[in-house]
Amino acid sequence: MVSLVDLGGLLVPTGPGVKMELMTCRDGSLVAVTVIRGRTAIQLQAFRVLPDISWATVREQLARSIRSHGGSVEERVGRAGAELQAVVRIQGPPGKDRQTVRALGSDGPGRLLRGFVPGVGAASDSEEEWPYDTFQGTVVRTSCAPRRADTLIVLSPPQQGA
Repeated sequence: MVSLVDLGGLLVPTGPGVKMELMTCRDGSLVAVTVIRGRTAIQLQAFRVLPDISWATVREQLARSIRSHGGSVEERVGRAGAELQAVVRIQGPPGKDRQTVRALGSDGPGRLLRGFVPGVGAASDSEEEWPYDTFQGTVVRTSCAPRRADTLIVLSPPQQGA
């Protein structure tokens, strides 16, 4: 059975065997949630955007950034639409200093939802569907999100029992 966890700016699907970790920034505000199941995860962040900003422009900027930092990236079409399949550099010993990730995005009125899938589910031959189900089932609520000066939609802790 799937239920939604209310994080203010995001309603995130969860179910049996799923763990959630909240990511905070230096000022203590919640800026992302990572949903974990087994050896796969999806990190979700939402942003307020202007009409001329879309997943297509963000995807292009992200691909450029990955390449400029020594990674490789390929655009492909997945279950959530256009996505990036990338190998990014991470800190680690030689031979373990790269990680495969998928970057998913979704445009909406005045907002963009971005998801990063590392781990087993990011492999090009992965048949895991739950990260896509989680991404596509996530609801962005810009009206409920605390305001900030930047475009990042800040989250709030889940209510007890949620």
